[in-house]
Amino acid sequence: MNRSFAIFALLVLSFAINACDSNSEIGTMTDSRDGQTYRTVKIGNQEWMAENLNFKTDSSWCYDDNPDKCKEYGRLYAWNASMKACPVGWHLPSKKEFEILIDVVGGVATAGLKLKSVSGWFADDKRDGNGEDAFSFAVLPAGGRSDGGDYSEARGYMSLFSSTEENPYSAYVLTFGFDMDNADMGGGYKKVASSVRCVKDSQAE
Repeated sequence: MNRSFAIFALLVLSFAINACDSNSEIGTMTDSRDGQTYRTVKIGNQEWMAENLNFKTDSSWCYDDNPDKCKEYGRLYAWNASMKACPVGWHLPSKKEFEILIDVVGGVATAGLKLKSVSGWFADDKRDGNGEDAFSFAVLPAGGRSDGGDYSEARGYMSLFSSTEENPYSAYVLTFGFDMDNADMGGGYKKVASSVRCVKDSQAE
């Protein structure tokens, strides 16, 4: 066999294996409320928005109150707003639904690396904290907003609200950080505004 052809065949095979490992299907959906179109991705048996939600509601904000940041990162929602923000046919994921996603992409230890976008993740010292985006989920570092109105950690952090309460004051969030290869599921204060990714209805948890 010609050596160049053999190398080409191996590259094609490698690409095919990686595509199968990602187990994802790309699509789009349009929010009928405002006409915005979002990329979607099916990972395992779940279909997710592959972009942060950018539907304006009460108790939601653009980072730094800058509308351009909403175009880049989506809106930041207080938990009560996030519970009602997803369009018909989609919903705010539960803690269990996030845990299923994490299992499908290979587990907690590498979920951050696998799901973070391949660009945009930088800290103050400009070190590269980007991910592999192996499943086209494209987690972006949207930062957050405190209940006092202060914005922080854009380009270095993102948390996604779940619908599952930890206690009357906090709900579970899935957190990604600049220097994290893992994804952390823990409690987040409900009044601290975070990002939202909606998951499609009628899927087994």
